[in-house]
Amino acid sequence: MNLSRALSSTLAFLISFSAFATEVSFTMDVPMSKVVRTRMFVTDISKWEAFGKAHAEFFADNPPTTSKLEINGLIDPEMMIEIEADAYVGKL
Repeated sequence: MNLSRALSSTLAFLISFSAFATEVSFTMDVPMSKVVRTRMFVTDISKWEAFGKAHAEFFADNPPTTSKLEINGLIDPEMMIEIEADAYVGKL
């Protein structure tokens, strides 16, 4: 997979993540600014800059602590990245 495809795949994922995160944020009444940590599980760590750039653009206003971990694969072989996000909302 070339870098251009990696970037477009990453950006497409982050757009999907954005839509999902926005829905979760709306449904649970938790703003994205409450995300304090993300973990990126990637299948090709050599593309860390592309993943990091897309992540930084998405979380530009409130960047959480993050880590990138290389894994052998995801459930869909076409997927290159999975992101977990933790939010701090205080007492419920």
